[in-house]
Amino acid sequence: MYILQLFSSSVEGLTLVLLIFAFLVWVIYLVAIANGIFHDNTTKLCWFLIVLFLNVIGVLLFLFWGKKEVGSKKSQSPS
Repeated sequence: MYILQLFSSSVEGLTLVLLIFAFLVWVIYLVAIANGIFHDNTTKLCWFLIVLFLNVIGVLLFLFWGKKEVGSKKSQSPS
């Protein structure tokens, strides 16, 4: 019942939906950084802390500059 009232053309409901969406994107990027393969662990830690503390701004920074530093697991050969 409360959920229907939440989405019934109120600004507060839209704000809540945007906050939940931003939170989910933030968590997804934190997991992607934690599971990603970087050139060194310092870079990985720096990007994780940037996204952790700067939230949406950190996600945007990683999206534009950090993705270039992440390698894929397929590109590295087992040794």
